[in-house]
Parts: sequence; C-alpha cells; structure tokens
Amino acid sequence: MRWLGSLRLNHGGGAATFLKAYVVGGVFVLLAGFIVYSQWILHRLEVRNETWVAPFVRLKTYVPAIRDHQASELLREALRDVTDKGLLRFVIVDDAGVPVLARGVDPMVDLKLDDPEGDALTVAEQQRLSEAIASMREQHAAEALEYTTLSRRIVGRIYFGDVDAEHLADMPLVLSDVQDRPVAWRIYGGWETALSHPEGVGRAIALVRDADRHKRVEDLQIDPPAKQGAFYYEVDTVPALQWMPFIQMLLVGGFITGGVMLYRRIRADEQAAIWAGLAKESAHQLGTPITSLMGWVDLSRQTRPPDEDPQDGLDIHAEMEKDLRRLERIVARFSQVGLKPELRAVSVNEIAADAAAYFRARLPTRSQATTITEDYADLPMALANADLIQWVFENLIRNAIDAIDTQETGPGNVAMVTRYDVGTNCVTIAVRDNGGGIAPAVRRRLFTPGVTTKPHGWGVGLTLVKRIVEVYHAGRVRLAHTDPEGSTFEVRLPAADGPRNGRA
Repeated sequence: MRWLGSLRLNHGGGAATFLKAYVVGGVFVLLAGFIVYSQWILHRLEVRNETWVAPFVRLKTYVPAIRDHQASELLREALRDVTDKGLLRFVIVDDAGVPVLARGVDPMVDLKLDDPEGDALTVAEQQRLSEAIASMREQHAAEALEYTTLSRRIVGRIYFGDVDAEHLADMPLVLSDVQDRPVAWRIYGGWETALSHPEGVGRAIALVRDADRHKRVEDLQIDPPAKQGAFYYEVDTVPALQWMPFIQMLLVGGFITGGVMLYRRIRADEQAAIWAGLAKESAHQLGTPITSLMGWVDLSRQTRPPDEDPQDGLDIHAEMEKDLRRLERIVARFSQVGLKPELRAVSVNEIAADAAAYFRARLPTRSQATTITEDYADLPMALANADLIQWVFENLIRNAIDAIDTQETGPGNVAMVTRYDVGTNCVTIAVRDNGGGIAPAVRRRLFTPGVTTKPHGWGVGLTLVKRIVEVYHAGRVRLAHTDPEGSTFEVRLPAADGPRNGRA
C-alpha cells in the first residue's frame, strides 16, 4: 500500500494514523466543549452575583446607622470577609466624584479612606485608586447611592427601674453620660439634675447599678447624616473557577501524554521481543543448512581433480567457503538480538573498511558505475560490539547502493567518512550517497518499523540499525542531510580509552 508518494506502510499505517487523528481530535473537541461550558457557568455566576452587589454596598454604608452596636460589629465583620477574599471590589465617591470609601482595592487605601482625619493617600496609592476606578468604570456604570461614612455616636445611656405595666408613667429613669455619671433622673416625683439636686446623686447611682445588673439600660445615640454619591464595583467570581479549564487541560494533557509514553514503551518492548524472537528463530533455521553447505563444499573440494585450474583466477571453493563463513557471522548476529551484547574497544576504521571491501567486491553484480570511497581519520578505539556495528555499516551501505541504483542518473558513489568529536568524546561515521535523496513524507518516520521507500522492502534495516546503535551502544544514528543530490546518515559511538588508530 502506497501513501504520500514513496512512503509505504506494511502494517496498516493508514488505519493507525486515522485512529490517532480521531482520538486526538476527539480529545481536543471534548476539551473545547469543556472550556466553553466552564466559561458559560462563569458568566452565569457573574450575572447572578451582580444582582446582590448594589444591596451589599448599600448595606455596607448602612452599618454605621445600626442602633445595636453588637449587631453592627457582627455585620461589619461579615461584610469585611467578602471583600477581603477578593470576591468584590468597590469604591464609593461623593457627589463631586471624590472617593470616600473603598473595599478590596488596597488594604492601606481602604484603611486611610476610613479615617479622613488620619494620613493622606500617597501619590502611588492615589494612582492605584484611580486605576481601580477606571477598571471598574469599564465594566459597569456608576450607580447612585445614599451613604453615611460616620458611625452612630453614643452620647449617653438611659437606665430604668422595674415597674408594673399600670405604673409605666411613673417608671424611675436615670440619664447618664458615656462615663455612666448621672446627669438627670426621675425617681420620686419630677425630674432632678445633678446641678439642682446634688443630694440626689447617690440615689441615682444606686438605680444605675441596679438597672445595669438587671440589663435595664439603653444607649443614647445620634444618627449620622446621610449623603448622596455613587459607587463603582468589580465582581470576581471565585478566582479558582477562572483557572479551572486551564488546569483541567493540563491534567488531561499530562494524563494523555503519560498514557502515550507508556503505550509507546510497551509497544517498543513488544516489538523488541518480536524482533528478538524472529532473529533467534532465523538464526536457528539457518544454522543447520549452513553447516550442511560447509560439509558439501569440503566434499566438493576433496573430489575435485588435482589438475583442475581455477576459473578466471578464482578458487570457487574458497569463495563459497568465504561466503558461508559470512553467513555464519550473520547468523551469530541474529542470535545476539534481544541479548545484552559484549562491548569491547574496537577499531571503527577497520570495521568500516571490512564492510566497504565486502560490498566493493560485489558491486559489478549490482551496478556497473558505482564506487565506494573511504576517508578515515585518526580515531580512538570505540566501545562497541564488532559484529553488530559491522551489521550497521552493511545496512547503511546497502541502502546507499539501492538509492543510487533506483536513480540511474550516472556514476554513483558511496563515501565512508570517519571523524572524532573531541567535545562529546564520540566517534562519528558518515555514510553518504549521491542518490536522489529521501522524500519529506518519509524522513520523520524513517526509523519506524515497516516504513520503507523500496518497492519490495520490509522496513526492517534502519529499525535494526537504530536499535543496535542507540539501545545496545548508547550511541545515536540520524539522517544528517538529504536533498535531491543525495543523503548522509551519521552514526555516533562513545569512544573508549585507548590509542588512536588510523587507516588510509
């Protein structure tokens, strides 16, 4: 099945891509719906909360006029709790537009406006207050308000005696100042004062003490004057609700990301187990025929007439034996898949040269006009498994030759270049070709199992290369460059302690 030009997926990639797009798209649609619904709820809450703003502010200004001092303080504390939590901010201005009361703007600004005789607002505080009023004015128009800023003033107390309902007109009364000193009283007969009848002060004090003991006392208060003004306000509906959609998105995103990473890890482990099983089974199946072929080659050599000359200067039996030995090495490589390989200090230049020599001897059977060039720098030894790294080089060289053969644009060249990166202490090996490059649709998925650009490829070679380099050797392999003029693959392997080695 072909997809996006030269990209071919052998394992249902189209269905998998559709499923991923469907799941991701569905999640985003659900998140978008959740955000819209949350914003709708917030809007409803704001509209509902705004209905009690005006009564709340009026109640706030009415508190000083409440006659019961204890009730006034309890209500004042409850109203302060609402503004302190940031749910409501408001500013009351007089008929000239001068702020006289504020809540929720700034603690110091609120405190200074409550005490007109105290310290004046600083320039910075005036600026904050102006900015707050401007912000409130943008959201809501000013609303007219009748307010009082002074608390009810207690000027004295009235103490009264205990009488029957039939004698209320003759109830004993004592008027005192705020220090509970009798000023006037009516105990027996008419009213007396401390100035006109000082001898009666004692009787008045006794009545005061008796009435206070029995809670027969009331404060004498003066109502504060009412003024005309207006107020601006700003409602903040439970601040945590505003962040809830975004927090929810982060939580859902983290959950999905964790699930995807876990899924990829499990899938990678399953694929590794499948590849290891296939490799070991292949090694097992190839082992017996190769051993048998080795025996037949020995038998053929023994039965060959002594005077038979090699054809075209080649010893056929020797060449066959060489290829069979190579097959044995390949089988040994397959048997190492899935196991932790033994890493030793090896010469990357020698391994690369062996791989290049093997393919150079077979180039005439594949392409008459392809050459392999080698440019090896002075390198330290690398910590690697020689058989597996040679397998990596052979895969990269074979892919380079295939890319050249499919172009048929003239002489081809595969270049093997090695360098040493002092900064990372890594040996780098680059395999370059002058084929037609790799299509953009394939580049991102190039190392994915089943992805190939070859008409009859399996999409296995680069997957094994990536696993050998990155999993077994803690190195890195990447497509370093590609364009219509060719491609370059780069392999980086950690260097081992040891002498440098070069090969021309």
